[in-house]
Amino acid sequence: MKRVGFVLVSAVAMLVIFTIAMAQLETRSAKHLLRVISGELVRGYFGSGVEGMYAWTGDKPLFAVSSSGEVNGPIRSGKVMFFDGLLADNPIHEFSAPKEGEVFGRTLSGGGDWNGDGIPDLAVGAPGDRESAGKVYLYFGGANIGSTVNGELSAKEVGDQFGTAISLHHDLNGDGLADLVVGAPKSAKAGATAGRAYIWLGKKDGTPAASPDIEIKLGTTNDLFGTAIATGDVTGDGHADLVIGSPHHNLGEKLPGSIFVIHGGPEANLASVKKIISGESSGFQDEFGYAVAIVNDMNDDGASEIVVGAPKVLRDGKQIGKAYLYYGGAAMASEPSRTFWGTDEAGGFGEAVFALGDLNRDGKGDWAVQASSAAGSRGTVYFYYGGWEKDFYQFNGEMLSDQLGNAVVALGDVEGNESVQVLVGARWNDTEAENAGRIYILSFD
Repeated sequence: MKRVGFVLVSAVAMLVIFTIAMAQLETRSAKHLLRVISGELVRGYFGSGVEGMYAWTGDKPLFAVSSSGEVNGPIRSGKVMFFDGLLADNPIHEFSAPKEGEVFGRTLSGGGDWNGDGIPDLAVGAPGDRESAGKVYLYFGGANIGSTVNGELSAKEVGDQFGTAISLHHDLNGDGLADLVVGAPKSAKAGATAGRAYIWLGKKDGTPAASPDIEIKLGTTNDLFGTAIATGDVTGDGHADLVIGSPHHNLGEKLPGSIFVIHGGPEANLASVKKIISGESSGFQDEFGYAVAIVNDMNDDGASEIVVGAPKVLRDGKQIGKAYLYYGGAAMASEPSRTFWGTDEAGGFGEAVFALGDLNRDGKGDWAVQASSAAGSRGTVYFYYGGWEKDFYQFNGEMLSDQLGNAVVALGDVEGNESVQVLVGARWNDTEAENAGRIYILSFD
């Protein structure tokens, strides 16, 4: 009986300690949490994509959220919704996929003005499944955004996952119009899953042609070229550049992965690579380049920086994942300026990386890294201030298998109170229904 009593007391003590620890964890996780907005449909995947505060309708700023599994008839389709403020419970404008079964809204990118009318435009990725050729739909901003498809783009190659990565943020060729870049990482035009990327250059008062203006043919067999795409000025010359991830780029037996840096500007050749930076080959496939972001200048040299995710890097034989920071400049080094490790084995640290502007107003770019399977598969987003050597905040998912952080975007100071709001997506969240999805609004002072 004494032994039983000891076990019971020990169990109670451990339960108390565990409860206190969990309470502390929850308090820390909710430190910056302002509110949540939940999806309602079973397998609706609300929060698949998020995009920032822009005057999409030509009026006041709105943020956009996609739900890639919304029901539209008998087959699951998708939807894009626009919200006018942090306290809004319902969207003030929305539109659904033009066709069913394409995983419409799996990716979102916008804010750039593709057609030169002064209103930001939106690109919606619909990468489809193994049996379909992916698509990207381009919508021009205006009062009725979404009522008309202004561009239905595809490489017309079954299973290429065209639209897995998209960017409609910057002007790459210096003509004053935003350009649309699309990745198709499983394109087989140059060998199985070689991958390919495409550019539709902005056109004043026009619509995109069926074929791209530029086809980037740098992937070879198994490279998965086009898995990740980012744009921004990494050379400091005043022109936006292009960085493309190729996480299985073959440089020998271990397939470390690489990123391809393509310089932009009026005289630039956007189909030609200027620099290739490769992973360190810690194991068979580090997947360096699985994610990439271009972050605002951190070291005051006038050039933006590159952050690269490699979710399968090994540490002491364990798959921990790693993020790499490269300072930009005219002569960018092939070695990272800093590196950052994940914390959980097989946590997926580096599966996504995000540029977040300047959260703490110190003039340096800030950023975040997703670890989709960390915290018991709840998922964790690690936030970093520019110039810091470690994360300053970790935000964890609520439920098992949430895989928090599939999409993250900074909204800016929405409320005018000198704080910056950030949206975080958890498209697998089950709070309202199975995989209904949820977004979190965080506030950083």
